[in-house]
Amino acid sequence: MQKKVIQILANHSILSDAVGDMIFKALTLAFAIDIDKLKLSKNEAEKISKICEEEIKNKCNLQKVTIILTTNKAVAKPQTKVVENKKNLLGEEISPVFGVKKIIAIASAKGGVGKSTMAANLAISLQKIGYKIALVDSDIYGPSIPHLMGLTTKPVNKDGSIIPLIAHKIKCISVGSLIDENSAGVWRGPMITKILYQLIRSVNWACDGNDVDFMIVDMPPGTGDVYLSLAEKFPLAGVVIVSTPQSLAIIDVVRSIDCFNKLHIPIIGIIQNMSYLKNGSEKQYLFGQDGAKNLAKKMQINFLGEVPIEQEISSASEDRVPLVVANAHSEVALLIGQIAEEIIDKI
Repeated sequence: MQKKVIQILANHSILSDAVGDMIFKALTLAFAIDIDKLKLSKNEAEKISKICEEEIKNKCNLQKVTIILTTNKAVAKPQTKVVENKKNLLGEEISPVFGVKKIIAIASAKGGVGKSTMAANLAISLQKIGYKIALVDSDIYGPSIPHLMGLTTKPVNKDGSIIPLIAHKIKCISVGSLIDENSAGVWRGPMITKILYQLIRSVNWACDGNDVDFMIVDMPPGTGDVYLSLAEKFPLAGVVIVSTPQSLAIIDVVRSIDCFNKLHIPIIGIIQNMSYLKNGSEKQYLFGQDGAKNLAKKMQINFLGEVPIEQEISSASEDRVPLVVANAHSEVALLIGQIAEEIIDKI
């Protein structure tokens, strides 16, 4: 069917390199078209997309076809508040997660930028502000949250639901707490999405009688099945992108932003981690200067703040105690606290 759809689009001068991944479900189809790659105005693209929707629907015997027009220029609108995705790409209503008010994904386009460390510290910072917080480790292949949060036990099952582990007053769940820490996770894409569904929807987040105000989801690096699954099955308040300033990381951030836009996942803002190393009164920019900050300005995405390279962050992580707990009054802990407040302000 995909070849037939591509041919229909090509008949209307829409080439395959402008077409995003297609999502088939029952007799419905949804996909995105990047109008930046078309020699058409937005109005022309909208007219053609409507014609294509009807033609594909009739020729492919489908009940519903949804074409979403995307553009990198679309993010060039100043962002203040973001609105959570309550419908998936197929236009279906997304059910809320029982016991959870809002879900925030913490993502990075590239591994090794400190995303999981930032997720753990932000979760605790939000708790200190006064919110009820949950932390989900969705990095199935390389779960880090059990180490960072000092989790050593396995969650129990009660009345058909998983009871989350508690660390630093945060309700936590991770596949790393369910399997042996030395075991490798060897799973294909469909299994990963099922595991993620279980990690979020099979947990009793209100086990203590209190709903969760914000669920922080530590995402795996890159863009893949987990992101598509989140966009399809969970109402996200938005995503926070963590990046270093270096150009290699920024290249991937641009792709990541494009992915979030196509999946209709609101972008809350960008955090620049490992921004600089302090040497006395001087700042040494080991990974370039202001790469993520400048990108946020260029694309008019909220810049949430920057965090320097500090030995105390690494030391706290090695001791399995997040920095905002181990050294709550340090400069970096206060910076992370300010970023947490910025996130709340944007949603």
